[in-house]
Amino acid sequence: MYHWSVTLQLDKMLHLSMWLILRSLLSSEVGCSSSNLWLAQDPSKRWGEIFFLLYTPFWLTLCLGIVVPYKLYENFTEWEYLVLGLVSALPAFLIPMILVGKVPHTTFLLTHVCFLFYHVSSNMTLRRIQHSIAHLPENTQWLFKAAWILALSYFIAYLETLAISNFPYYEFVDRASMYTVGSLFYAIYFFVSFPMFLRIDEKPGDRWDLPRVAIDALGAAMLVTIILDLWRIFLGPIVPIPDSKQCLQPGLPWFPGNA
Repeated sequence: MYHWSVTLQLDKMLHLSMWLILRSLLSSEVGCSSSNLWLAQDPSKRWGEIFFLLYTPFWLTLCLGIVVPYKLYENFTEWEYLVLGLVSALPAFLIPMILVGKVPHTTFLLTHVCFLFYHVSSNMTLRRIQHSIAHLPENTQWLFKAAWILALSYFIAYLETLAISNFPYYEFVDRASMYTVGSLFYAIYFFVSFPMFLRIDEKPGDRWDLPRVAIDALGAAMLVTIILDLWRIFLGPIVPIPDSKQCLQPGLPWFPGNA
């Protein structure tokens, strides 16, 4: 019951926060879209950001307000999970593609809608911060933006981990460490992707084609992989792993000497 209450409260807080933000954005959008400090200057990108924000309450309510609190997942098979993902994600994928056709698509199904919401929120806050610190030296601006990316990444990673805590079919050796340290590990993905995602179609007149987006996305994925591997090498697992569960030999099993 406690986890159900937490989930519902988080859902309500997200809905209220988004409503207040959207009301402010849309009121400033009318008659003054070019000077909006939160949204992109490019009309296509701005349209996509507004749409993904408006669409977020739908899939949040479906997943965190209906499926999880009422434990509908108890009777789900792989087909019900597939339908849930399709119902949540297809409108977010098809509507912009049909109506605009130039909104970047980064993921799919539930991950698609989750990450679009995260990255649109990052875009808007980074723009607002950039405007607020534009008078500062460039190095100081970099410090402010880097600090915000780190803080926002960890906040989103932790919030997502907490929001899905009501789902009972997770098994953690140390739940507290998973929420705190594990969220930091998860946030590594956002450390790289937030500034990368902001660059797409951000400068007026500098439109990104698919190859350019793909190259940046692949580069970001490679950088994330390197950082994750550095964590593995120098920091190791989040919690100690018993010897019985350790790999018998280091390295990749298909390399000579490790088979």
